[in-house]
Amino acid sequence: MADALDTAMLCRQYGSSVLRRCQAIVGDRAEAEDAAQEVFLTVMTKGHQFRHDAAVTTWLYRVTTNVCLNRLRSAKRRRAREVPDPVLEWGSLTPVDPYQHYRHKSLLTRVARDLDAESQAIFVYRYVDGMTLEEIASTTGTSRRTVAKRLKAIEQLITVLESAP
Repeated sequence: MADALDTAMLCRQYGSSVLRRCQAIVGDRAEAEDAAQEVFLTVMTKGHQFRHDAAVTTWLYRVTTNVCLNRLRSAKRRRAREVPDPVLEWGSLTPVDPYQHYRHKSLLTRVARDLDAESQAIFVYRYVDGMTLEEIASTTGTSRRTVAKRLKAIEQLITVLESAP
């Protein structure tokens, strides 16, 4: 079991190895330092989950890898949010007619209002974050098929709302 004292010992003993591993995965020195700190915070808070069925270095290596991969995924999602998704372009285009602009904004508000919390999250993950069906399924803890069904229902809702006066 890793308590605060054990974490300090692990940090002293394996800190440079963890930092090298982080830098090898994330590439950037500053990001690697942040990731290494996150690794040892994880060890401090989740050290009780270590089962001693493998060497502590194996567990630490796995924690380091997971933290770094999660940081890379988060960075990828941030970049995806910065690049406009073609699906959303229709909503971001400024219509010539101010009434059309109002209708687009009103439509997005109604879509969000008419969806349950999970569907709202799926809507945002897909059309704002640009996540794949697999990423959404993993993030929401649902199956890929369920995500696809929810997206189809969302698209149908949009179609219905667009045709409403």
